[in-house]
Amino acid sequence: MFFHNIKIAWRNLLKYKWQTSVSILSLTVGMVCFALSALWLRYETQYDTWWPEHDDVFLVQYADASGYYMEAGLSNQLSYPDAGRLAEAHPQIELLSRMMRSVGAFKVSPEAEDSFNGSSLEIDNNVQEMLGIKVLDGRKQLNLKYEEVALTRSMAENLFHGKNAVGQKVWFDYYGEQYYVTVVAIVEDPQRPTSFPYDFLKGIDLKLYDTTVNIAMTTFARVKPENVAALEKALEHEEVTMRHETYDAETGEKIDI
Repeated sequence: MFFHNIKIAWRNLLKYKWQTSVSILSLTVGMVCFALSALWLRYETQYDTWWPEHDDVFLVQYADASGYYMEAGLSNQLSYPDAGRLAEAHPQIELLSRMMRSVGAFKVSPEAEDSFNGSSLEIDNNVQEMLGIKVLDGRKQLNLKYEEVALTRSMAENLFHGKNAVGQKVWFDYYGEQYYVTVVAIVEDPQRPTSFPYDFLKGIDLKLYDTTVNIAMTTFARVKPENVAALEKALEHEEVTMRHETYDAETGEKIDI
């Protein structure tokens, strides 16, 4: 009986070739579209999920009109000292980190012809733990000062072609300001996808940013689930809120952490 039904179905497929072709093509297109949509959804929901304990990480927002990627009157940046005071005032915050995206260009010397552009994160001492940055060579605890950098494996290879980069001084062009910086560590390239790509890490210029005037730091707080409600209540009367989203580096669209 089974083979008889198969034979009848096959004869019908041959008899109605046009309808069969359209049906098979439609089914194929539908399956391909579904597969591509699933891959896209998976990619979009993987942003920065490689951060340690990423489910407990919140983006701290500030009610200020000077922010970038504004939504509902909230800025994604805080000033460096305001973020520090937030961590001191609320013990529910297990770890708070501050970072700022920037760009720069490196040369092995001022006279060198080859220049390598790269994106960077200017970071405080907690970003290494927050992002789970893996040090491959050099200083294990980065604790970067303003004139110190940690290069990714890729950037170090571009500059030094397999030679040991740790301890080397390189010529750095930072928005037109040029000076030597010291390579203190080589770190693993950031995993993708990420809203915070970097080719090198740099210390924050505290002379410039340790003031409430410069609202430039993207601030993340790690809070245990059992402490979230208490912290949200404590923040009710402050100009600060937390959310579980960040933003795509290229499009500015909201992405769940």
